[in-house]
Amino acid sequence: MRRFQFRLESVLHHRVLIAEQKEQEYIKAQNYVLELEKALVRLQQTHEAVVQGRDDTCSESRFDVDAISNRERYLVTLAYRIGSAERELEAARIVMEETRVEMVKANQEREAVTKLREKAHAEYVAEQQKQEQDMLDDMASLRYKQSQKVA
Repeated sequence: MRRFQFRLESVLHHRVLIAEQKEQEYIKAQNYVLELEKALVRLQQTHEAVVQGRDDTCSESRFDVDAISNRERYLVTLAYRIGSAERELEAARIVMEETRVEMVKANQEREAVTKLREKAHAEYVAEQQKQEQDMLDDMASLRYKQSQKVA
């Protein structure tokens, strides 16, 4: 009996590797988005703390023009960084969605070849069973013929 051999095995192997690569790219993009979200939250919390006057540099109760000027520049800088972080986060989310679409497509392509393999294997098993049944039928016929000759 011959062993099952799928003629597109190398294609299937290639598709599996591509699907794994796309999954890794998606995971990296997802992790990058999470890092950016955490950084944005930290910036927003810092901005809120400075606005509410809970920042250590603004703890003095006296009126200091330099401290107020520094605080306002810091708030402007934080607002700029928050805006920049939001834009970067939005771009990273778009990249993440694109990598997700690529991953889904790669998985669909891999699944298509996997289904072809399963179908080919089922046909192989059916053919093997048919051959085995034919061989058993032939053996039974020979035995019957031999028993008829002896009798």
